[in-house]
Amino acid sequence: MASLGPTIAPAISRPPRPGKVCCLRPPTHFKNAVIRLWDPNIQPAISQQWNLAVEHQFTDSTTFQVAYVGQHGTHLMVAMPYLQQQLHADGTITPSPFLSGNPTLQSKLSHISGTASIGNMRYDSLQATLQKRFSNGLQGQIAYTYSKCMTDSSGYFGSWGQAAPASAYWQNLYDQRAEWGPCYYDVTHVLSGYAV
Repeated sequence: MASLGPTIAPAISRPPRPGKVCCLRPPTHFKNAVIRLWDPNIQPAISQQWNLAVEHQFTDSTTFQVAYVGQHGTHLMVAMPYLQQQLHADGTITPSPFLSGNPTLQSKLSHISGTASIGNMRYDSLQATLQKRFSNGLQGQIAYTYSKCMTDSSGYFGSWGQAAPASAYWQNLYDQRAEWGPCYYDVTHVLSGYAV
């Protein structure tokens, strides 16, 4: 009998006939299979937040506040497409290094979906607020925020069409910096107000 490799046992396509060598074919039980795995070095997400505000009272009824608000997140969950091939600068393509020791199995799979805690995000904003109280009991506020949010993780389940592609998977598994871009919920200018 011929050997198909150390990790894949041969499958018999039909019972052998007397006096004949049976025909061997590669097993198909992994055909189009999906492997799901978690990075053994998963860490909990960490969020650091800070702010600095200055407030000035112009009169007994009018105040103005300016503030900086920031946030930095690390170890965010990222869905990883571990079966993705590598595209090199010279235009050549090589198979994924994951399961590279078993190319027969690798060629049968449809997807290797992994989870890793390697995502990052950063939020910075300048916020200004003007408040006024009137003598008849009415009071109002106008607030403006100028902000920027950047990340390389759209969340484990993606943004599902909320102003960005729905896929949570990186477009290039081998270049994390290429994923850095605006958060799908990033809004540069926000103006709000109320009166009661």
